[in-house]
Amino acid sequence: MQVVPGDTTGLIQLASPPSGGARGLHALIIGVGNYPNLVRAPNNLLGMGHLDGPARTALKFAEFLLSFDTKPDRLAAPLRSLRLLLSPSPREQGQIPIPAGILPANWQTIHTAAVAWRHAATNSADDVTLFYFAGHGIQRGPAEGVLFPEDVLEGYPDDGAPILDRAFDVNNLYNGMAPKPGELGSAPETIANIQYFFFDACRSPLPALNNFFNASPRPIFNVRADGVDNRIAPRFFAANPGGLGYATPIGTTFGEDLLKCLSGAGADLLSSDGSPVWGITIDRLSRVMESMRDEWNATYPAYRRSFELGNITSTKPILVQFASPPVVACRFTIQPDTALAEASLKLVTYRAGQEIMAHCEGPPLPSACVAREFPGGTYLIQASHSSGPPQFQQLAVILPPSFVQKVIFG
Repeated sequence: MQVVPGDTTGLIQLASPPSGGARGLHALIIGVGNYPNLVRAPNNLLGMGHLDGPARTALKFAEFLLSFDTKPDRLAAPLRSLRLLLSPSPREQGQIPIPAGILPANWQTIHTAAVAWRHAATNSADDVTLFYFAGHGIQRGPAEGVLFPEDVLEGYPDDGAPILDRAFDVNNLYNGMAPKPGELGSAPETIANIQYFFFDACRSPLPALNNFFNASPRPIFNVRADGVDNRIAPRFFAANPGGLGYATPIGTTFGEDLLKCLSGAGADLLSSDGSPVWGITIDRLSRVMESMRDEWNATYPAYRRSFELGNITSTKPILVQFASPPVVACRFTIQPDTALAEASLKLVTYRAGQEIMAHCEGPPLPSACVAREFPGGTYLIQASHSSGPPQFQQLAVILPPSFVQKVIFG
């Protein structure tokens, strides 16, 4: 990964960007774990500090976009521009291979990168944008999320700077990406009509803000009050209002789940007529992310995660389309286990109207829980006892991230 020489907006050099006026994806990825002003007195009393995980996951996201764009699988549109800002935590600074020239994610670099990202998105209404932020966040009021750059609280309280002067507002960023109305009868501004926003941050309130009459973050964009917003622009949040986000040694939980989904765990069979079409829609991504959250909460009940999807105007756009079916971890539980010695398991699929044996094993079956991996798709699952006719038969669509089927012998 290389930064474009002389660029001041975080622009990453692409191996083969789309040519001419071809449809493209414009991404802005930000990861903040270094917060020097949050760990010094008296700001350390706020209970916030450095974060391990956001910069690591943001770098993975950028690498994913760069590598994915070279595969037969397709993003919503070919990657046309990628901007990356990283501020790794002190612990991560010797662990994460930050590419040379990557700019830190302070307020000014975020502002500069966001303005350039928005300008790039005005190439065509057919373009697509993607925004991902990982770092500290808070909730201000019932519906306003605030995100913290590296230099948040710079000059506060010693120099009298406003407490949120170096923070930015989720709503300002989101609304600032809407098309501007035309002036004096001219046509409205052209801007990417499909936009994805991922906010990987906490949304818990900061009690210290109650001491201020009007603690407002500095705006990134000048947002117009008029005009028509007809974008398809879903907002994915790592937490509900008042909720917390979490991280593990490998990265943020929300960000890692998102990358798993985009790599195939969130794939859906969009069409089975003729050649099957596999992809990830807004609706499918939301449902799989929710299931991953539920699995986490069942495993770690003391660290309950939440998830929110907002501003849904359409669930149909495809964020990722796959050239081949994703591989799915499947588990077949055999009951009763006394049937194992004489039991066999078969999976049959169909291509171009022809029946194809996808898998056959037994008798005997090795255990009461048979774990195998199969390409996603529609299968006829059959289980037989000895050489007799099937005692179990089920038509099923095997979808990622996992598939479980109970096989009962009568």
